[in-house]
Amino acid sequence: MNGKKSDAFSSYSSVNIKPKNLTSDMWEPITASGNYTAYVPPKQENTQARQAGKATHRGAAAQPRESGSVPRQRVPEKNSQHRGAPAKKKKTAKPESNAERPISSGRAEQSRKKQSKLFSGKARNNNKKTAEASLKAFVRRAEKKRDKTNKAFMKLVRGGKSVDEARAIITKRKLRKRKLSTFLSVLFLFFFAVIFVLSYTYCEGAEISEIIIDGDEVYSDSEILSAAQLSEGVNMLTVREKQINDSVTTALPFISMVGVEYELPDTLRLNIISTTERLIIKNGSKYICIDKTGKVVSEKKKKLSEGQFLVLGLTEQTYTVGEMFSPSEDNKEKYDIACRVALAAEGNEIINSGTVDVSKTNDITLTYKSRLRVYLGSEDNLASKLSIAERVMLDNNAQNKTGYINAKYDIGAYFMQGSMQA
Repeated sequence: MNGKKSDAFSSYSSVNIKPKNLTSDMWEPITASGNYTAYVPPKQENTQARQAGKATHRGAAAQPRESGSVPRQRVPEKNSQHRGAPAKKKKTAKPESNAERPISSGRAEQSRKKQSKLFSGKARNNNKKTAEASLKAFVRRAEKKRDKTNKAFMKLVRGGKSVDEARAIITKRKLRKRKLSTFLSVLFLFFFAVIFVLSYTYCEGAEISEIIIDGDEVYSDSEILSAAQLSEGVNMLTVREKQINDSVTTALPFISMVGVEYELPDTLRLNIISTTERLIIKNGSKYICIDKTGKVVSEKKKKLSEGQFLVLGLTEQTYTVGEMFSPSEDNKEKYDIACRVALAAEGNEIINSGTVDVSKTNDITLTYKSRLRVYLGSEDNLASKLSIAERVMLDNNAQNKTGYINAKYDIGAYFMQGSMQA
């Protein structure tokens, strides 16, 4: 071997290994794939502290013991266990609940004070918030009122009023509004007082101790009180005038109206207004007696007196005493003519009663005291015809004569003495 070491790699030339410059495009695919692990260097301990600790330990171990000194013995702990001794069971105390755990008086007092402070603080906060809200609302209302006044003032100025005139008008409006609010307040207090008095009277009693009946004595007092369902001891505030009128005028037909007066504290007065027959309609074998209001008051024929008329010519129909008369379709026109004749004769001194025949609506006749017949013709101008007939009767002194008066035409009439024409 020529004295030289044979090198297996001698045939190879030396490899030039130099670090290449790393660029970002070399590790970009690696970081994008996520298949890599970051290198985290280990934490470096405080070598100086560790070395100092070791030196201290070594120095303490190297110190020689003093002569005659007793080596330090290890004192067993209270809870320590000797070797070979059976294991002791640990006593675990059950935790007491808050309800079972006694609270000292000091702690209770502290908790009470704490709660009182907490609640008082909350109350103060609530009061403060309420006061702030009320103040804000007051300021808002005042601003709104001021804006409204300013708008009204500017409107008056734009309308041609001067500044002083506009100010005077605004002041008058304020005074008027204040007076109105005062009047409404007084009115409200008045109504409140009235309601209070009435309610107090209603609750306490106001029982009727005396009932006074005034007016026409058509019926006895006992009949009127029975029909009105009134008696002493009834609460006065439960009495209604309409209810009394309906019940009394139905049960007692010859009473047309009842006026009720409350004389506080305990007296009730009834004013009775009676009625009489105005029209007596022959209805078959009976008679229907009707008053001025149209109510059927009786079914008995009576001798005609002033202001009463016997009506002939109506067909028979049904009716009820104490109720309003309702004529049938056949009698409606005839009944209306009879009512108009009675109304037209109200102002006359002589011809204010008699027998009216309306069987022919275009040939109406009125018989006065069964001896003087007045021909009225149609229903036109009945009042004028009756007044002319009465004047003719007075001119001819025919009150006690027998004959007839032709008053079919309201321009004139004449009297013919003799037997009445059929």
